[in-house]
This record gives sequence, structure tokens and C-alpha cells, in this order.
Amino acid sequence: STLSPSSAASDVYKRQINIPISKNKINEKMSSFFAYAITFTVLALISGLKSINIGNDTQVYANLFYQSPSINTQLSGLFSQRFEGGYLILNKLLYGLYPNVQLLFITISVIVVFCWLFTIHQFSSNISASIFLFLTFRLYFMLLSNLRQSLAMGIVLISFYFLNKNKLLISVLLTLFAATFHVSALVFIIYIPVSYTHL
Repeated sequence: STLSPSSAASDVYKRQINIPISKNKINEKMSSFFAYAITFTVLALISGLKSINIGNDTQVYANLFYQSPSINTQLSGLFSQRFEGGYLILNKLLYGLYPNVQLLFITISVIVVFCWLFTIHQFSSNISASIFLFLTFRLYFMLLSNLRQSLAMGIVLISFYFLNKNKLLISVLLTLFAATFHVSALVFIIYIPVSYTHL
């Protein structure tokens, strides 16, 4: 006997709802991964491939990069020099790999954009809105000029992630590491004990 249209539609619906939930989750994860990958690539390339004429401080950082091999860096001056020791060491290492300032821009861009997107993924309930705020609040555009601050802020975000996981030692060490790129990161040290205070 032939099925009525309503019976046929019912059978189709039953087959559809029997699709394994795991398959839907895999599709969602894949879609999310590609969305993050595209966002990461676009943002990292825009800031990483910028000209040295973009940003108020970019030319200063470019000059520092090319002078970095001749700059003496001491552990005692990690936080006290005009340019923090960690940042100077990063410049020296990258200059040794490839003496073109574009490598510095790309490296910092990749690290900072990854830190922000990772943090948004971990804590945000609305990914699109968070990325929109990241852009409109000019946090991303800091990366076009303020390299040290942006790098330190990115590392502090990862420090916050570990603090949220109750990994206190890792959080403190990452904050101190961030301060070797910009001393302002030490402000986060104040927040760490506060986060353990239940008001």
C-alpha cells in the first residue's frame, strides 16, 4: 500500500531526528573552528603586514629592532630600562632569525590576536559581540602602534585564564613575564589576591 503524504512526511521527520547528536556537535565545532581561523588570519595579517608608517610609535619600534643587536640587555634591567628587557630580547632573537622588522610585526600580531580570541572563546557567551567590542573599543587597533603594551596585555589575558582555573603560580609567572614586555602588566598582580577575596 502507498503511504499518504502525511505518513511519508512523518517518516522523514523521524529519520531526521534520529541523526546522531554527536554529528551535529562535530559540525558545530568545525564551523566554529573555521570562523575562528578566518577571523584570526584576517586580523593577524592586517596588523602583521602593516607599513612602518602606520601608527605613532611604529617607526620607533622599527628603529629599535634594527638597533637591537648592538643594545646591551641585562637581567637586572628587565623592568627598569627604557624598553623592557623581554621586549629587547625578543627583538634580538627575531633579528637573528631574519633581519626585517616585518617579522617582528607578524610575530607580535599572531601572539596578541591568538590571546584575545582564545580568551573570548573561553569566557564569552556571545562570541560575535565580543569580537565586535574588541574592534570597536580600539583594543585591536592598539596593535597597530603600541606593540609592547599589546603584547603584555595579551599575555595577561592568558594569565587571567589560568587564574580562573586556580593555577595561581602559572598566573603569577605569566604576569611577571608580561611585565618584561611592558611594566604596566604588574598592575594585574594587584588583582590576583583580590580575586581570592570573597566580598
